[in-house]
Amino acid sequence: MKRILLILIVLLPVVACKKTTDVAPQSPAVAVLGNYKLSSFTLIQPSKQVNIQLDRMPINQGGNTASGTVVATKGAKEGFVNLKLTLIVNTQQASIDLTDIEVKQSSGAYGLYDGSERVGDATGSNIIFNLNDGDDKLAFVADK
Repeated sequence: MKRILLILIVLLPVVACKKTTDVAPQSPAVAVLGNYKLSSFTLIQPSKQVNIQLDRMPINQGGNTASGTVVATKGAKEGFVNLKLTLIVNTQQASIDLTDIEVKQSSGAYGLYDGSERVGDATGSNIIFNLNDGDDKLAFVADK
């Protein structure tokens, strides 16, 4: 009996040690970082007479092309990302910067928030974004 007790006492420190191979959980913002390709894009601004709705991208029709990217980078604060959306039509490009988008864990995905308003979802392999401000709307879907 003493021998078993002695073996248990000797083995206890070995068994109780934490494995160094444990992976720290990834923060939601880190999971969203990366480069994405636009698969659809909508920008509606009635006050500026802008109404762009591209349901499938990239487009190559009649010598005209349209494509785009979204680059998600780490934000200034922990748990936040910045999204740089670039739309390329033929040889011209325009960019929209969306800063301080908070990323929160959600069931099976990550919620994207502008302040307290949920403006999208991300899975780490795609982003679905939909921001409405009165009559103005910016929406896109992008995939890695």
